Amino acid sequence: SSSSSSSSPKAKAPRGVPTISKWKLESDNTISGFISGSNAFKDGEPVTTSEIVGNSASANSVVRTKSGSRYFLGEEDTSASRGGGVFGGLFGVGGGGSGDNGSSSNVEPKPAPVTTGPTPAEKSAAETEARKKAELERKKAAEEAAAKRAAEAEARQKAAEEEAAKRDAEAEARKNAAEEAAAKRAAEAEARKQAELEKKRKAEEVEEGSDDAKEKKKKKKAKTDEADEDKTEEKEKKKKEKKSKKEKKKSKD
Repeated sequence: SSSSSSSSPKAKAPRGVPTISKWKLESDNTISGFISGSNAFKDGEPVTTSEIVGNSASANSVVRTKSGSRYFLGEEDTSASRGGGVFGGLFGVGGGGSGDNGSSSNVEPKPAPVTTGPTPAEKSAAETEARKKAELERKKAAEEAAAKRAAEAEARQKAAEEEAAKRDAEAEARKNAAEEAAAKRAAEAEARKQAELEKKRKAEEVEEGSDDAKEKKKKKKAKTDEADEDKTEEKEKKKKEKKSKKEKKKSKD
């Protein structure tokens, strides 16, 4: 077999990018070769990629397919044993390739795996989803903050209403206490007034009783004096009459 290779200096495949060796650019702008460094294929397994971007490929370079996959191209296969754009005895049908048994069975080339990062469409969708998720999280946080503020405002309003009700109750209690105290003082003043009036009335009654007793005593004395005077006059009258009788008797003698 031919041992010629690309004139390009050998380079190392970027990290995470599979390598295709013994590769060839096919007429349909796909790459056929043997893959290594892939998570989906065994090293040395023959593959054919999907159509690549651009119309050329070179060894020790990275190509990108239209589906978004990337591959590092190693040593190019410059042999002329291929036929019809596939690997003769390896990928063809009875083509007399370089296999040990002189022919190979029909082998369908496997599609090359997407082993690199997301495609632009996937990246855009992921970014859109991330923005949507972030927006939902911001909305949720804003709603939670608003609910918290509303709850705090409601708690403050309730506390203010309770405080106002407490002040009103205390004011009402003070008012009732003041009214009860005023009523008690008025009742005590009225009681003192009535007691004073009663005391005065009794004093007047006592005084009136004393005057009546004096008047009765005075009247009794006056009556006694009048009786004594009558007795004295009677005695004087009898005395004069007796004297007159004596004088008349003397004159007769």
